[in-house]
Amino acid sequence: MNPVGPATWLGVIAIAIGAGPRAGQLRDSARQRYEELQQRLSAERMLLDALREQRLGALEALDFLQQRASYSTARAERLNQALLALQSRIQIAQADEKKSRLALDAQVSRLGPRLLLLYRLLRHRPVELMVSTQSSDSVLWRSRHVAAVVRQDLAREKGVVVSLRTVERAVASMRQGLRAEARATVRFETPPGHQLQIDFGESRVGIGGERVRVHLFVATLGYSRRLFVQAFAHERQSAWFDGLEGAFSHFGGVPREVLLDNARALVDRHDAATREVRFNERLHAFARYWGFCARACAPYRARTKGKDERGVGYVKGNAIAGHDFISWAALEAHLQWWMREIADRRVHGTTAEAPIARFERDEAAALSALDGRAPFGQLRELVRRVQGDCAIELDTNAYSVPWRLIGETVQVVVAGGRISIRYCGSEVAAHAETTGRHQRVIDPVHLAGIARPRLLAPAEVAPTPAEPELLRPLGEYEQAIGGGW
Repeated sequence: MNPVGPATWLGVIAIAIGAGPRAGQLRDSARQRYEELQQRLSAERMLLDALREQRLGALEALDFLQQRASYSTARAERLNQALLALQSRIQIAQADEKKSRLALDAQVSRLGPRLLLLYRLLRHRPVELMVSTQSSDSVLWRSRHVAAVVRQDLAREKGVVVSLRTVERAVASMRQGLRAEARATVRFETPPGHQLQIDFGESRVGIGGERVRVHLFVATLGYSRRLFVQAFAHERQSAWFDGLEGAFSHFGGVPREVLLDNARALVDRHDAATREVRFNERLHAFARYWGFCARACAPYRARTKGKDERGVGYVKGNAIAGHDFISWAALEAHLQWWMREIADRRVHGTTAEAPIARFERDEAAALSALDGRAPFGQLRELVRRVQGDCAIELDTNAYSVPWRLIGETVQVVVAGGRISIRYCGSEVAAHAETTGRHQRVIDPVHLAGIARPRLLAPAEVAPTPAEPELLRPLGEYEQAIGGGW
């Protein structure tokens, strides 16, 4: 922009003075033009100042980048020096190791060729040499070839320090042998009448519109493979004994040996290592009463009684699966029909004969006769409190008690399928033991005075047991307390 000089302004003023009215217009236009030029000049000065500031910032940034570049270069140099020093130390260590090994080889070589061979074997294959020279009671066999345990025992007992991977390679073949040993099974057959295998199986069964847990006692004769099945609500000792007596009655005789599981109700202790077995005292008495020898299968090895294990699966998958029953009695009737029509008549896969035919031909006569022996006496003594519904609970079932004893503690004796309820030494109620679950057995006499007999459901009424013998007539007691029980 060209500056306006004084001469120019004088000319403009002279023209304006001599022009008259037009001179005023020119004067205003000149003033306006002057102001515009001043504004443009100010804007250009401001732009120039901004460009100067930007230039200064760029110079500062350039200086900072140059400083960072010089710092990075110095750091890279320091890292390179550290790397060179580390490589030098590694080379020195390798050289020292080589010298040590050569010195050790020289020392061992002076001890003779046989010792040199042994040293090289130990250095390169220590675990394989230990495996080949140790007997069956070595650390390897004691630890059952667990690599970490073998490594620890070798270091502690033999002074051999090796890596875990080396031990794993050494025991790999032995582990394969252990797996094969665990799966290996030797099939054995027993002569007629020699062995009966027993076990329990559990299954959920629909009974009366409700899913009920049923414990299935399964007994299998070892020779004929004939089955006996009985359903129970539990697996207590009484169920085992009742199942065995049911099997003896079903087969018409007693075998010489009963192979059973290590259930707590039957076996107090079974040492897996020594195979020492301590049976329950009542099982001893039961076996002496029926004249058989009890034998427990190997712990954690159910295949010891494989015939019965397969029998339990067969019962659950064939007799029970897909069936619902209106009552417990219907379930028991179905099992009786299934044993007679299905299990006895099927052709067994191993013997290629029907179990009933094989049993009648060879095994029935080999069993010991029952000789009319009564069931083995069993007794359970319990303590129960009479509930507000005038009943005590036993094995999920309810049995009525005279209503005047609500809240009192009574003694319950279960023996021979009969339940006796006693209070203060006297029997106050007696019922036949029911085999179902969640049932109510009610004697109307126990509710006399608080409920009418006609209000009770017919299915809940139990037969009135015979009155126990008392020292005095019962009428005297009723008269003393103001009414009947």
